Amino acid sequence: MFSELLKYPKTYGSLNNDFYAWHKGRSKYAVWVLEFSDDLFLQRYRAAQQHLSSYLIANYVRQPHITLAPCGFLSTEKQHHDDYCLDVIEQDVEKILSLELNAIEVAIRNILISYAIAPGFEVLDLQGDLKRLNDSLAKYDHFEENYDYFPHVTVGLYNDEWPTDVILEALKRFEIEEDITLKLNVIKLVSYVPTISGGQLKDELMINLWDQSVIRCRESL
Repeated sequence: MFSELLKYPKTYGSLNNDFYAWHKGRSKYAVWVLEFSDDLFLQRYRAAQQHLSSYLIANYVRQPHITLAPCGFLSTEKQHHDDYCLDVIEQDVEKILSLELNAIEVAIRNILISYAIAPGFEVLDLQGDLKRLNDSLAKYDHFEENYDYFPHVTVGLYNDEWPTDVILEALKRFEIEEDITLKLNVIKLVSYVPTISGGQLKDELMINLWDQSVIRCRESL
């Protein structure tokens, strides 16, 4: 993934923008994710944030996670092409349950990678379950371009336009250790406020893969 960053002479800093043309007044953008609670990985995650702190925005507060698929703005009725309504959420829940997964096995590579807007850790999809979930859940018509799915864990957003070679050197100086293999068994539908860069993720719905149970975190879901 260094090749993604190498396409650009510099990084993109976090924009101070309301993004109204995108959200059109809607307040919650929904994403299916896997979150982490493993102490060893969280320690490395915080170490990476500290290592790159000079280059990152200070107010990035999102829980570390793997994005499975962005799905659109939560809405009670379909008004825009990227609205994510209850009937489609129910269909997506059924798609997840139909895969009959008990756990999702991943390996977090302890080497930092980067997009032009954000650095992170590469995630190895050991059993192909991340790709299957992305194929089932992704709403490809929501974007002008279709991007290849690349599992990763973002550690922050760049705070300025930094020269690519400066960032590459910083990434390479991060101490390399063994990969961390994890089994994750809770899939979440979360949302964030689209006007806040790096803002908190709020739980909307959770699926426990061990017993295939569905927990709705708010009544409207």
